[in-house]
Amino acid sequence: MEKEAEAIYFLDLSQCEPANALSRSSRPKFWTMVNYEIEQGQGVMLFANSLTDSPSVTLKLNVTGWYGIYLGIYYGWGAGFLADRVLRAKLTGDPAYSRIGRESFQPRKDGHYPEKELKWSDIAEAFWKCADLTGEAIQFARPTQGKFAESDTNIAYVKLVPLTQAEIEEIKRDSGQATHPPTDRKLRWRKYRAVGIEQPGRHKRGI
Repeated sequence: MEKEAEAIYFLDLSQCEPANALSRSSRPKFWTMVNYEIEQGQGVMLFANSLTDSPSVTLKLNVTGWYGIYLGIYYGWGAGFLADRVLRAKLTGDPAYSRIGRESFQPRKDGHYPEKELKWSDIAEAFWKCADLTGEAIQFARPTQGKFAESDTNIAYVKLVPLTQAEIEEIKRDSGQATHPPTDRKLRWRKYRAVGIEQPGRHKRGI
């Protein structure tokens, strides 16, 4: 299904709206913008955490037709460390958010899969779902309830891969299963090495 040469990348998430919910420093009620670079180009990723209480933001796609949607999330936290991060995402026409997080993986138990072995400078990419994106945008939010409410949140990029007519017809015959994934979606399948990542500061209460 994936056709990388035809893929559309949204690397600069400083284009998310509202613009007054984005900041270059960690502040209450804001997402923190952080520069990065991968082989596809330079971008701006977004961070939020439980202390910033950041609102949802929306990325306009301005495309028509059916696409496979892939999301890139960065789990690094300083040199040599990884952090658990949980993202909520939905199309504007979806009734509810999908919750997206890193797949639990232990090489000794699960086997050797290099694509799942993340380093602090890797961005993990996962297939989210297929959908007709005509008139749609993507909304991002951090979890606010339950055990995930204390988790940090990141979104590094969005990738759209156009579908062929045969793929669209196959999806439509599949009773909606491919277009409506489970509530929990684990990241897998691909990673990109990021360079020049500016580590975000962490907002503290009372500052």
